[in-house]
Amino acid sequence: MKIGVSGALAAAALACATIGCGSRSNTVGRFGGESGTPVPARVGTVLIEGCQLDTWQTETLASSSARHVLQTVVLLCPTAHDDGSIAPVEASAQQELAQQVQAIQGMGYMVHLGLTMADELGQPYSPDVMASSLASATWRKTVVAGVAPFAAMSDGLDLQLPPPPDTSTAEVTSLVSALSASVGASKLGILVPPGGASNDVAGSAAYDLGSIGPLVARIQLLTLDYSCCSGSPGPTIDSGWAVDVYRAARGETTAPLDVAFPLYGWDFGPDGQRSVSYLEAEAVASTTNASLQRGPTGALYYDWQDEAGGAHETWFDDGTSTTWTLAAWDLQTLPSDVGVLFWGLGGEDPALWDTIESNEQGGQ
Repeated sequence: MKIGVSGALAAAALACATIGCGSRSNTVGRFGGESGTPVPARVGTVLIEGCQLDTWQTETLASSSARHVLQTVVLLCPTAHDDGSIAPVEASAQQELAQQVQAIQGMGYMVHLGLTMADELGQPYSPDVMASSLASATWRKTVVAGVAPFAAMSDGLDLQLPPPPDTSTAEVTSLVSALSASVGASKLGILVPPGGASNDVAGSAAYDLGSIGPLVARIQLLTLDYSCCSGSPGPTIDSGWAVDVYRAARGETTAPLDVAFPLYGWDFGPDGQRSVSYLEAEAVASTTNASLQRGPTGALYYDWQDEAGGAHETWFDDGTSTTWTLAAWDLQTLPSDVGVLFWGLGGEDPALWDTIESNEQGGQ
């Protein structure tokens, strides 16, 4: 059975089918699953897909509970193109981004900018385009020079590429090395697909963690979209699988590591899968009078039919299931220096941050 790992809420930007899939075999059979189990306090990071916050995201980050759980905000911006140019190009747009960074910093957060790759329409590049771009020393040099202003306006730069071919390992390492030399290893992070013997996630073999580890401050493992390409509906995150991914990475590098938690769900329908927010999933369940159930990870799911009679199964997390997963990552399972990257601020249960804070060890 295969598991998709898109690592994106916006299907157009980083679709599950584009990223590839991994395997569920040999996962740790532990899910938490007990109300009231304390959640270990960890370094918390949240990623936002875009250069600017909307009102919901701004109000969420301003809340005391979000500030308690989270320390760093990543804006997935800027974007590198296959000609080496970096968007946003306009001085006015870059100034707006700098002002947004400062506003988030004013709330008490560290702010990183996430460098990704896509075309002018925001579509991720194919593996062939990734391979040709990464193989060009001129392209790498142009990108490194182009991101310097973005690194200067933020507290750090995180590299998040569409999946490169497995043959691009040396080129990916060369890009990371050049970025590290330019912005400094202490300001550079990298987001990588899950690797290890039990996974065949597209792009994972292109990351030599042993070589990359000394070049970055942190490696964030994209343990997302556990079921999205499996052909069988299921949860977006599995705590045991994430532990397996962490252990495989720890066997390759001593660099600080994070695991990821998606703040969105998936609807499995006759036309495939699409990402859904908590509020959308709740609204559809209410409209269709669907019966909500909890799966083995605690995630909510329900069956429903669309107006054309198509059968759907929707899976998503709420505050309860999220805390069950976080509690399963106790300090014996994942050491205290392992952080959590929450992907897709704005797609979550509105009560999420209050729920995590109230369940955290030492919380109110």
